[in-house]
Amino acid sequence: MSGKELEVYERLQKIMNRWSIRTPKSKNLLKILQLIFTPEEAEILGFFKQPHLDALSPRKLVQRIQAKTDKYSEEKILEIVENLAKRGMIYSRRKTTATGKELVKYSIWPMVIGVFEWFFSKVGMNDGTYSDETVKKVVKLMEKYAYEGFLMEMCASNYPWARILPADRANKIVEVNEELGVDETVVLPFEQVKTAIERADGIAVIPCACRTESRYNDKPGRGPCDNPVDVCMLLGDIEHFKRAGMIVKELTKEEALEVLLDCEKKGLVHCTYNSQEMGFICNCCPCHCGILRGMVEMQNPKAFMRSNYMAKFNENECRNCYRCVEICPTKAIWHYMPHEEYEEEWRVDEDRCIGCGVCASNCPANKIDLVKVRNEIPEESVAECYMRVERERFH
Repeated sequence: MSGKELEVYERLQKIMNRWSIRTPKSKNLLKILQLIFTPEEAEILGFFKQPHLDALSPRKLVQRIQAKTDKYSEEKILEIVENLAKRGMIYSRRKTTATGKELVKYSIWPMVIGVFEWFFSKVGMNDGTYSDETVKKVVKLMEKYAYEGFLMEMCASNYPWARILPADRANKIVEVNEELGVDETVVLPFEQVKTAIERADGIAVIPCACRTESRYNDKPGRGPCDNPVDVCMLLGDIEHFKRAGMIVKELTKEEALEVLLDCEKKGLVHCTYNSQEMGFICNCCPCHCGILRGMVEMQNPKAFMRSNYMAKFNENECRNCYRCVEICPTKAIWHYMPHEEYEEEWRVDEDRCIGCGVCASNCPANKIDLVKVRNEIPEESVAECYMRVERERFH
């Protein structure tokens, strides 16, 4: 690749790096961008100023580009961005006015949540958009980029961008506690996955990007995941993803809850934005999903915001099935066998417990509760979440 062609990818990297979850320059990252975007596409994307925040109408996009270069006609510019939108690689927001006129605005994605997720979700649709050879190359480069530091870039703020949602079936106990500032014996709306479903205008499942990626990964220990793939949920405005051909199925609220309960049975952890506004619910495995890997694999305590709950053993008689030990994603549950001088004991490691509740949700004896131990209130909107992530960055 010529130096001039490489420059368009370097410019795109710099723009993506302005987002709260940074994408530092790396040979591996530049190779990833070259595999996903043509030089023309990268050059057009390079005219945006910042992911998400720079939304342009077709007219303004054309004006901005043609003010800098006469290389592209209006028709060519719109052809390129529409092709990108069909692959999900540029965000296309469309609204119809009362007079029937369609208003369109385009904005580019950061790497996460963005290019990574939508590339592999599109791959998961098996529609032939990308060749297997291309996907395998991207997977190898993504793994290299993750280990050279990108997994830590996702966890480089004292205010994590993602948080854990406690399992719906887990018994949640809220006690009046002045120290916590808890003055009502209720579970707050943002702490309930069911509330997110009930409030959503639209719900759809798309292929899990992380587990789709695992199908193409031949690295030892990183190969195909046995957990279900078509379980990641979009909440709210799903029209862009429908046009991009990423949606496996639209769900009713009842169907969405069934999917979530099935995920809990399989030990998958509900994750969402660290805000009261939820645009997605991922159902994560600790073996492949980037959110959980930040803590489980990289040992980063800032990988995500734990839920306000912690697993606690109650007085119910245990059946000694050891399901909780097996299913805990962070290996926070320990069983001490009885000795002559000691009775058997069940313990929850408070440093490892993330309050996901999959242990409580799957205990046949109902011996585990989720007890509220914190009262952390997330930011209201996704935008406020990312602004706080940026304010509290430590790297």
